[in-house]
Formats: sequence, structure tokens, C-alpha cells
Amino acid sequence: MEEEKIAGKEEVLEYLTNVMRDAGVDEKTRMKASEQLGKYLGMDAVRNRTEEKMTVTICDDIGGK
Repeated sequence: MEEEKIAGKEEVLEYLTNVMRDAGVDEKTRMKASEQLGKYLGMDAVRNRTEEKMTVTICDDIGGK
């Protein structure tokens, strides 16, 4: 009985996908659904890794001293 009250992972993913693809839903809601799906799928993690700041060290070893 408790299982019927709580949506499972697949049901939530199906719902978000349906909202994202439904042209009758306003754009803001569709965008939010796509953002939630992207977070679940780890798509934002890839973007975050590429935006991390990097430190560059330049070593001048040409002078010979």
C-alpha cells in the first residue's frame, strides 16, 4: 500500500520527460523539467568540471643557470 503513495524513480523520470516534451506546457516549466533531468543524468557535473578554475605555472628553464 505504501508503494502506491510514493512515486518510484522510473515514474518521476517519465513524468519529467513528458513535461519537458509537452508543447502545451509553458516554456518555463518545460525548462525546469529538463534541468532536473539533466541534474539526475549528471549533465551539469560535466559542465561544472570544465568551468573549474585552473592554475597555470610557467617554468622558465631556458636560461641555463
